[in-house]
Amino acid sequence: GDTGTAVRLIDRTRSPLDCVNAADIVVTKFSTVALEAMELGRPVVSIALDGETAFQKIFEDSVEAFTDRNSFEKFLEGLMDDPERYDAWVKERLRLQREFLPKKMHRPEGSVEAEIVRRLMESIQGE
Repeated sequence: GDTGTAVRLIDRTRSPLDCVNAADIVVTKFSTVALEAMELGRPVVSIALDGETAFQKIFEDSVEAFTDRNSFEKFLEGLMDDPERYDAWVKERLRLQREFLPKKMHRPEGSVEAEIVRRLMESIQGE
């Protein structure tokens, strides 16, 4: 039956963040969009149809990784057919992503806005 699932491809004229905000799952080969999706609490899947997995390894185990279309499609079908499995997968994927992000992303002590102002003021005062 129809699960109401929609797949959208992001073209170069759209803001990736708009699409990530609306996504349930973000699929990419390798992109900073994956890190942005993790920051926004979206589970990420990396699929390298060309078999080149070097970039996937950068994400460690924070992403679900595939190198062929058939296994990727079976995986997605399994998630869509079983809401409990989907919920458990999302929960585990987000846990792994929360553990991964501090290794790759700098997080200031205070708010991002305060850090921007601090650095801007240092730059201005340094001149």
